Amino acid sequence: MAKFCIFCGNPPQDKNAEHVIPQWLINMTGKRSRQMNLDTITDRPISFGNFTFPACEKCNSEYAELEALVKPVVEKILAGQSVNAAELHNLMDWFDKVRIGLWLGFLQLKGDVDDTKPHMHIKTRVARKDRMLIIERVDDNQTGIAFVGANTEAFLDSPSAFQLRINNYIFTNVSDFGLVARRVGFPFTDRYVMKGLDGQVTVDNMQAAKGRIVTPVINNFISPVNSFTIYQPMFPAESQKFKNLYDTDYVKNHSLAPEYGIGGIFVQRGSGAATYLAPEQSVALVPKFSTENQYQRAIKLFQLHNHVLTTTYTSRFAPDFDRRVIDGLTKERVWQNNSRIEKCRLLKDYIQFGATQNNGKQK
Repeated sequence: MAKFCIFCGNPPQDKNAEHVIPQWLINMTGKRSRQMNLDTITDRPISFGNFTFPACEKCNSEYAELEALVKPVVEKILAGQSVNAAELHNLMDWFDKVRIGLWLGFLQLKGDVDDTKPHMHIKTRVARKDRMLIIERVDDNQTGIAFVGANTEAFLDSPSAFQLRINNYIFTNVSDFGLVARRVGFPFTDRYVMKGLDGQVTVDNMQAAKGRIVTPVINNFISPVNSFTIYQPMFPAESQKFKNLYDTDYVKNHSLAPEYGIGGIFVQRGSGAATYLAPEQSVALVPKFSTENQYQRAIKLFQLHNHVLTTTYTSRFAPDFDRRVIDGLTKERVWQNNSRIEKCRLLKDYIQFGATQNNGKQK
C-alpha cells in the first residue's frame, strides 16, 4: 500500500502523523480511546487517537496554524457566541482540510491508493472551490464526533460532500467548482469541462456576474428551517484567467480578498434569503433545535452530493472512451447515493410511524 503525505502527496521523509480529526476536537468531545467502526473501509475498529496518516513535518507544522485559528471558532459556535467573516472563512478552509483528509485517509486504509492515484491532496484542494456549510443543532446532551457520507462509495470517487457531528451540532459541508458563484452574483460558467480521465478541469464560456443573490442559492434545494447556511464563492484560478470579469464593484465589494480569489461570506437563516456578511460584522449561529431526524438530514446530504455530480461538469469534449468512463462513473455514483436516500427514507418513515404509535398509546 502506497504511503504519502496527505497534505502534499509526496513520500514523507519522517515519521510524523496527522490526526485527520484533530486532537483538540477529540479531547473536546470525549475520550481519545473511544473507537469508530468503518465497516465499508476496514473491518477493524480504530480509536480516534490512532486515526492518523503520514504527513511531512513541514506540512504538519503549516496546517497546525489553521487548527489554532479554527479551534476558538468552533468553541464559539458551540457556545452560541458570535463569529465574524474572517473566522468563518477559516472554518470553511478547515472543513476542506478535514473532508479531503478523510478521503485520502480512507483510500490508504482500503489499500486502493495505487489503483486510485489521488489527483489532489489537502494543499491542492483547500480554498480552491466554492463551498457551503449547513449548521444545525439537535436537542440532546450527547457528546462525541460522528461523520456521515464520508465512507460511501460515491464519496471515495468524488469527495465533495459529507456531514460532521460535533456534540449536538451537525455540520453539512459541500464544495466544488461553481457551486454557489452564479446565485450569489459572481462570474460563472454553466459547466466545468473535464477533458479526460486524469481529472484535469478547464473553464470555458465564463460569463459576467449578475450582481444579485438568487434564492435558493443551490437550485432546487431548500435549507432546513431550523438552520444557518454559510456560502462562499472561491475563484483563485478563474480570477487569473478572466481578470476582466472579476474586476467589478460587486465582486470586490463582496469578497474578502478578491486579488487572491477569496470570495465573501454569505449567511442564510433557515430557508430565507442569503445576505452578505461584511468583514466588520459578526453573527451568532445558534439555530433552533432541528425538527428532523438523522435520516432526513442524511437525505439532504446525498441530494446535495448528487447536485454536484450532475450539474458541475461536462465530459462532452473528452475522447469517446474517456467520456463513456466518466459518464458511467457519474451515473454509478448517483445511483449509489439514490440507494442510500431510499434506505434513509424507509428508516425515516419507520421512526415516524413508531413515534405516532407511541403518541397514540400515551393518549
